Amino acid sequence: VDGSPAIYLLDRPQSTTQTSGNGKFDVSTSYPERAMVIFGLGKGGRSYYAINIADPAAPTMQWTLCPDEPASYANRNKSGVATGGTTIANMGLSTCMPTIARVATGRVDTAKSNLIVDAVLLGGGYSDINIEKALPGSPAGPALNTKLGRSAVAIDVNSGNILGIWDISSDSKAGPVSAGVVPHEYAEGSGLHQRAYFTDYFGGLWALGSTAKQGTQGTVD
Repeated sequence: VDGSPAIYLLDRPQSTTQTSGNGKFDVSTSYPERAMVIFGLGKGGRSYYAINIADPAAPTMQWTLCPDEPASYANRNKSGVATGGTTIANMGLSTCMPTIARVATGRVDTAKSNLIVDAVLLGGGYSDINIEKALPGSPAGPALNTKLGRSAVAIDVNSGNILGIWDISSDSKAGPVSAGVVPHEYAEGSGLHQRAYFTDYFGGLWALGSTAKQGTQGTVD
């Protein structure tokens, strides 16, 4: 474990007559709380894991994101990005601390445009020229000299479906996104995150959910 896992907890109503949680952690089979630990392997690998700890005595694996295993996420890509599988396959080391954003989206197995979803935000991860010069190539991994980690992803915290994929590798000035993605509540009091920001390893500043330019390196929508 990278030592900085993200903890997700959703306090759910414990009966059909309640409209909100009760402020307590309830171990229930009828209305289980949603509680997860989400972490990456740091510089020891490229994968992320979400472990369901709603019942602390019986934790289970909720979902994984393993760039080296395309079959494990091919059917979960709900982002609408046709090349998203390649972007995930080209993620770097899993050095990013996961962050949680509450967003309104219509791209999650539904026609509703106002569905509220809690999403895990991840940067593409650390990489450098020495790593990229030593890549094994197919079928073991990305091709030699592939630029890794120039991306960001959003994942449904509960289902593991991939909600958004942003690839910045086409920008020659973009570096790996080795830290994390910071969600921002642009409309104060909304309880939702409309934007997110991240920096790359070369010093570029990027914004998701914005059409404004940020210096010489643009935004990704």
